[in-house]
Amino acid sequence: IDLVQQNLDNRHTKGDLKTFVSAYDERRQLIGQVEELKALRNSVTEEISKLNYVLYTRLLTNILYYSSSSSSSK
Repeated sequence: IDLVQQNLDNRHTKGDLKTFVSAYDERRQLIGQVEELKALRNSVTEEISKLNYVLYTRLLTNILYYSSSSSSSK
């Protein structure tokens, strides 16, 4: 970092490298948090999918049961 700052100074370029590094570190931290949230979202989506399948199966079983019950009672 010091060498890059020295190079900026040698080129008479105004720039605060420490601010850039700080912003870059914050960006990396935020990207990590976003990745964690994406993983959580994917996990929740998978669980919802499993629950939907279970509910669908139960509903279908009930429909078949009641339709066969009403058919046999006629």
